[in-house]
Amino acid sequence: MKYRGPTGTGRQSEHRGGGVGYKADLLRSEFCKVKMLRIFCTFRKEYVVGFLLLLAVTIIWIWAFNTNSFAKPDALDYAQMGRELGNGNGLSTLQIFPRHIRLFYQKGYLEKENWPNLYRYPLPTILNAFFYKITDDIIKAAVLQSGIAFLLSIPLLFILATRLTNLKVGIISIIFYAADPVIFTGSYEAMTEPMAALLLLWLFLIAFSGQLSPWKCFAMGIICGLSCLNRAQFILLVPLAALYIWINLQKKKKFAGFVLLLVALLLVVGPWFIRNTVVVGEPAFSFSTSRNLVKGSSPIHSDLEMQLEAPTETLEVFKKYGPAIAKKALKNLSTVVRLNFWAGNFSPKGSIFLFFLFASFIYRRHSANRKYDYFRNAAATLIFCNFLVISLAFLHKMRFYTPLMPLIYIVGINEIFMFFGNSRFKYSGKLKQVVFYGMLLFGMVRLYNAAMIQKNSHLPVSAQENKSYELIRQVAAKNTIVASNIPATLALYVGCRALSLPAFPIELLKINDNYLPIDYVLITGNVLNADPSEKPSLAETYTNYSEFVKSDEFLKTFKFIKELPDGAMLFERLQK
Repeated sequence: MKYRGPTGTGRQSEHRGGGVGYKADLLRSEFCKVKMLRIFCTFRKEYVVGFLLLLAVTIIWIWAFNTNSFAKPDALDYAQMGRELGNGNGLSTLQIFPRHIRLFYQKGYLEKENWPNLYRYPLPTILNAFFYKITDDIIKAAVLQSGIAFLLSIPLLFILATRLTNLKVGIISIIFYAADPVIFTGSYEAMTEPMAALLLLWLFLIAFSGQLSPWKCFAMGIICGLSCLNRAQFILLVPLAALYIWINLQKKKKFAGFVLLLVALLLVVGPWFIRNTVVVGEPAFSFSTSRNLVKGSSPIHSDLEMQLEAPTETLEVFKKYGPAIAKKALKNLSTVVRLNFWAGNFSPKGSIFLFFLFASFIYRRHSANRKYDYFRNAAATLIFCNFLVISLAFLHKMRFYTPLMPLIYIVGINEIFMFFGNSRFKYSGKLKQVVFYGMLLFGMVRLYNAAMIQKNSHLPVSAQENKSYELIRQVAAKNTIVASNIPATLALYVGCRALSLPAFPIELLKINDNYLPIDYVLITGNVLNADPSEKPSLAETYTNYSEFVKSDEFLKTFKFIKELPDGAMLFERLQK
């Protein structure tokens, strides 16, 4: 008989006799099975909950669906450009501004059948064209584009929140994100915010899911490129992604990660840059970008797009308006210490979560979850960098911060739970449950209210306006040039070429005489009936046109035809 030793741990005993070692292996095996089963059940529960949340939000969104929130000029402009692209006219537009005239004249584009788009970004236009091919209704197509981006962001937000924190945070993040009135209503407005939020969530999900690899860097480059083609402010994602790679990737793989990030970025933005170089000679050219740099720098006609003689090249803009831009940026940066600024650029509920995000760096600098700490740091850095970029343009617009709200909700909600869960209170655990169910109930009520507001919203176009558009459509073919204070509306609903009225009325005659013959001038009643004493210096008000259309100078070139049903005045050029 083989000697088993004093402890009974011989080989025979291990495999046949059921000794201590054998029992330990058996217990370890059973423990692993139970652990794997628990993990499987947890993932299954998370997937079921995530699917149910997505299904619920989708049903609510479809139930509240209408196109009544589709009214913003930017959305109208993107829609008409999507229709042009869908009709085979390329990245072209029916709307231009006075500042575009001289550049288009120099390049020979004024006489072309299709004006090139050098103002808006291409991704929303391409998506509008895609859905236009499906629905054959450009307004529904535009709303579907933003709505589907909103719905797709729901599972990404849920997965990101549950992986970084826990299931409860994931549930509340979805409820509050979907119930945010700005976000929910914005999903019907056909603007760029829902797609920006979707791309941002996608980027963070790749960065914070598993080990970072060079090929994940390639995917991050793709998303950074798409984000830049959707909104110019997210060019800041590129250096932030590079910084994240430098911090988290192994030394031997850093170079490969940087190269793949840059290659992917160029693959996405390269075609747009090549197209701009061919069309205008500047890869990243955009009238919109330079316009936003100057807008708000002075109370006197600071909107470059409304001026015929304004510089067009970005370098020339900086040469002429550099000091004014710097002064405006410094003034904007000074608002970072003002609480009313942060409260004014976020919804009241969003401001609460933003407060907990920043406060957590004071009362809880580190947690047991290192990946969550990285995420919190990245979110705070992105918010601050976004603030710096927006300071070059204008601060007081909530839409420039809306895409960041999913990140703010994840961190803010988690920090609220941690604050109540870690409090030295006998019933802190029960208090945490009360907070969870209270937030859940409040979010559901809020989501219902947001859906009801959207469902019962009014049509953006009145019956009188529709009659007016029909009358204009009878006299204006596609190649007809109409100058108006509502050019985006005419381009979309009438389908004619539209020029925005210049800030200085005399420039309207200069354009007609020297650059582009204007067939009709349409001015709405709210402009003609405006009080000239109210903000007469602002280009956007057009108050100086109420007197200009009565002057001999104007009436030598244009004659009054009729007053339209919505109160707008239509003038026609005397000499064809």
